[in-house]
Amino acid sequence: MDQLCKIDHMYQYSLEAFMTVFNKALAKAAHPEDRKDVAARVALVQKSITETSFAYVSRGLFERHKLIFSSLLCFAILGREGTIDRRQLDFLLRGKKKAGIERPESVQEWCTEPNWAGVQALAEVEGATPEFSSLPHDMSDSNRWKLWVETERPEEEKLPADWKGLSPFQKLLVLRCLRPDRLTAALEDFVASSIGKYFVSDQAVSVDVSFKDSTTKTPLFFILSAGVDPVKNVEDLGRKLGFTGDNGKLSNVSLGQGQEIVADRALERCFNNGGWTMLSNIHLVQKWLPSLEQRLDQYDEIYTRMAQIAKYKSEKRAARRAMLKAEMDPQARAEGVEEGAEGEEAHEQPEHPENEEAIVEEEEEEDEDDDDPETKMEGPKGHPDFRVFLSAEPSVVIPIGVLQRSVKLTSEPPSGIQANLARAMANFSDEPWDRSAKPSEYRCIMFAMCFFHAVVVERKKFGPQGWNRVYPFNIGDLTTCIDVLGNYIEDRPRIPWEDLRYVFGEIMYGGHITDDRDRILCMAYLNQWIVPDVIDGLELATGFPVPGPLSYAEYDQYIEEICPPESPILYGLHPNAEINYRTVQAQIMLAAIADLQPKNANALAAAGGPGKRKSIAAGEVETPNDVVRAIVDDLTEKLPEDYNLVDISERLDEDRAPTQHVFYQECERINILLDTVRRSLSQLTLALKGELSMSEDLQLMFNELILSRVPSLWMRDSFASIRPLALWFESLLQRYTQCNDWTAELTNPKVIHLNLFFNPMSLLTALMQQTSIA
Repeated sequence: MDQLCKIDHMYQYSLEAFMTVFNKALAKAAHPEDRKDVAARVALVQKSITETSFAYVSRGLFERHKLIFSSLLCFAILGREGTIDRRQLDFLLRGKKKAGIERPESVQEWCTEPNWAGVQALAEVEGATPEFSSLPHDMSDSNRWKLWVETERPEEEKLPADWKGLSPFQKLLVLRCLRPDRLTAALEDFVASSIGKYFVSDQAVSVDVSFKDSTTKTPLFFILSAGVDPVKNVEDLGRKLGFTGDNGKLSNVSLGQGQEIVADRALERCFNNGGWTMLSNIHLVQKWLPSLEQRLDQYDEIYTRMAQIAKYKSEKRAARRAMLKAEMDPQARAEGVEEGAEGEEAHEQPEHPENEEAIVEEEEEEDEDDDDPETKMEGPKGHPDFRVFLSAEPSVVIPIGVLQRSVKLTSEPPSGIQANLARAMANFSDEPWDRSAKPSEYRCIMFAMCFFHAVVVERKKFGPQGWNRVYPFNIGDLTTCIDVLGNYIEDRPRIPWEDLRYVFGEIMYGGHITDDRDRILCMAYLNQWIVPDVIDGLELATGFPVPGPLSYAEYDQYIEEICPPESPILYGLHPNAEINYRTVQAQIMLAAIADLQPKNANALAAAGGPGKRKSIAAGEVETPNDVVRAIVDDLTEKLPEDYNLVDISERLDEDRAPTQHVFYQECERINILLDTVRRSLSQLTLALKGELSMSEDLQLMFNELILSRVPSLWMRDSFASIRPLALWFESLLQRYTQCNDWTAELTNPKVIHLNLFFNPMSLLTALMQQTSIA
């Protein structure tokens, strides 16, 4: 939990918050039928703690980060059980590549170079049956691998031949190499089958339920997303519990310039008199946030002191009550002493109402005349009905103290066509078509527009293949279009289809669009769906026609049962359109999981992580230092010598050709990069030996090398690249070789690879200059 802040600053959790969740899980853990079965009780307690902690954290995570947390939990559990191999987990997270081995002709058609480099690295991973070392040979000899790779959902298909005997986790390694775009879906299935579907199911919790976890000292913090406003949910909850703006018990302050004073007054009023304070968009008032944190700390101290006094009084009252009972019933006291001496259990004494009344009177008199300094409360007292609600967009300006003390909730727009279509239809749950003169036409066009809205909103996930630019389409665009639709069809005998398409596509939605080609795309959708045939059951997608007149509940059921599964085809795209964004999604997810893995050997061993791996040769534990030392030694050995720029300069003519200038500049840049790499590797080697202090840059480089990433220190002088370390270093050697070929004769090589230049455009410009001179 405490490592999640590395993913996003908003994911801050304190030990105090965890202990609260831990105690809650202990309290609700089920008991086995046999109360003496300790093992069963421990298993139930572990399950309760795991599920309760997961639910507490996941409700405050964005959707894109929930599978990361589930996977971390799964790998930690399986690692402690010893059911997954640490070397294999290391390969899955780091995605190692082994470049330099040529692809056979039989696989060049369907296996790319990066994928083949991944297969070669996987061949060095041990512990599988059959051994991964035979995988490259089997792929080149069998056509069945090509058929498996080209299936739409290979994670659901069996692996070819004997490879179907691999475990589900080992199958993930094969997918990591050959179909990284399906890794997210495969990992979700793996987590569900390993630790339960509960950990991949939607754990969305309503405000009503989360409110029960809030206290006078624990605010509810809404982490905002585009198009989501939690104020309505808070107001609805307030109306149920009697806290509204009308009775003065709910203060809603939208933060901005000049609103800090209003927020302070609202907090103070609700603290003294009881009530809820909703502070929205607190990320907009960065300078005021320390004051808010200090105020919440003060309230925490006051309520803590009040709780201590109440507990002290309760204990004192209980002791006084016991003493008064004993004084008023000496026979019972004597019996109790006698029974205690004999070691027998004391039996219950009959109640005496007259004694109880006397005891209550004694307690009231005691409370009035109590001069005990332990029960004195100095300063203001807080009202027990005081609650604070906060909302902000993800931002590093939010104080950690505020985040740690809060119960965090995220509310994101739905993802996928079906969820977006259902959400769009929810805005018309009051069935406005009943008020229209043409209810059938109104309903059909409205349903088509809801589908159109779902498509244009969700299409952005495909990146440049979806829209050339990102546009802030929102639900207000849809509701405005439907209002215009109602006005247009009321007073006209015929539906003006062309006018509707123009208003919807050029004005309402088109008002956001700034790219001409995106505008053409938007109008293409409307020209396909906002047509007369929509009234006669036009198919919006294959097998998904516009339904006839239905009620809102029937529309909702129709969407849930008939809407096709998510696919690029629903957007009018090729099925391969999702490969790119799914691949990037998987890379980001695995990189985040790798970042959250323990880095020191003791923590790795305790967690069952990669630091517990056994070296085949030495039979010793391979620590992160050993891993990095091996990488440093390998890179140092392969690193070429610098170019002799003085010698090259002397050999060049005074009147250099434009292309000679370009190649000479490339040599200079490669020398700078080689010097940076060589110097940093040398310093890291000394630091690992203890002969040099580990600076911040060297520590960062150490962590990046563990994850097979190009160190940030090198990227400052490097060519532009997003490749992992092995492929980046291979590219560096190729660039060195190309320039080295030029230095032999100082003439242009017969074949020049543009992608091996720091600045490819400079060579093209030089060639044009040289051609124009000739």
